[in-house]
Amino acid sequence: MTTRLDIVLDRFVRVGGAKAIDLADGSQVHLKTVVPGDDRQQRRRAQLAALRSAVRIAGLAPLVDYGVSGRGEWIEAYRFDPQDIHAGCACEPPLPHAAIAALLAQAGCAPPTTRDAGVSETAAAGGHRAAGTIIVRRDELDAVTELLAAPAGAGARSLRIDAPTGAGARTFFEMIAREARLGGFVPLSSVFCGEARAPVPGLDCTTLAAALRDRHVAILDAPGARAPECPRADVARFLSRLDTACGRQHAVIGCGRASAGEAAIALGPMRDDQLRRSLLCTGIDAARLEAAVERALRLSEGWPAAFALHVRRQLGLPGPGRP
Repeated sequence: MTTRLDIVLDRFVRVGGAKAIDLADGSQVHLKTVVPGDDRQQRRRAQLAALRSAVRIAGLAPLVDYGVSGRGEWIEAYRFDPQDIHAGCACEPPLPHAAIAALLAQAGCAPPTTRDAGVSETAAAGGHRAAGTIIVRRDELDAVTELLAAPAGAGARSLRIDAPTGAGARTFFEMIAREARLGGFVPLSSVFCGEARAPVPGLDCTTLAAALRDRHVAILDAPGARAPECPRADVARFLSRLDTACGRQHAVIGCGRASAGEAAIALGPMRDDQLRRSLLCTGIDAARLEAAVERALRLSEGWPAAFALHVRRQLGLPGPGRP
C-alpha cells in the first residue's frame, strides 16, 4: 500500500494542520492559506510576497515560497526553523518588533502582524538601529533556469555550482528551489535520497519516489545546509526509482567541482550595485552608512558574506546570517 502524500505547491508535504516539510531542504514551514480575492487583490498579494520573500531579518521567519495551490488557494510558506526564528543566525540575536517593522517598511512591505510575518514573540520591544538583508538575484541563476528549461529526453541532466566559502551558496540554492518549482520541477533535497535513514519520519526515499513517479524532479545536492552531503550513488539510485518511460526529465544540481561530462558554473563575486541593493538598514546616519558601504565594497571584493560582515562591523551591528 502506497502512502499518499499531501504535496502543496509542488514543494511542501503537509504533516498536520498548517505544518509542512519543505522538500527542498527538509526544514519545517508554516503554511499560511488565504482565500483568493479578485484579480487586483491577487496581483497586490503577489507583489508584496515577492518583496517579503527577499527579506532576511533576524527574528523574522523567512517566506521561502508562495503562490496559488491546485485548489485555487493562495499559499505562503514561512520557515519556522528554531535557528532562523529564535536566533536569526548563530551570531545574531532577534531584533525588536519596532526595528523589524521599520526594516520591512523600507523594503516596501507593509508591517505585518506577528502571526502573519512570523515575528519571534521573544523579540524585545524598542530599538530602531538595525540591519537586514535583501536577497538579490544573482546573474548565475540564468544559467540554472536555462538548464531546467532546455528540452531533453528522459533521464537526468547534471549541473555543479562551484562556490567558494562566502560566495552565498546557501542563499543561491534557495533561489534555485523556487526557480525549479516555477519551471515545473519538484525541488527535492538530496538528503531524502539516502537509503539508510529518513531525515523526516514518513518521508523515506521509497515513499517519496512513489509519490513523485509522474513528476519532474530537481534534486538539490547542497552540502552543509541541513544535513551532510548525500553520496552521489544514493542520488543515482533514487533517480532510478522514478518512472522515466514517459519521457520525464530530471535535474541534479550540486555544489562543488564538476566531474567529467558534467556542466558547471562558478558562483563569482557580485557587482557593487547588487551588493548595495542587498543591504537593508534603519536608524543609521546616511553619511556614516555610505562611508561604511564604500569601505565594505573595497574590502569584500564582491563576496556577499564579506560585504555584509564588513558593513556591520563598521556600524557596530551584530554579524549577518549564514550566506
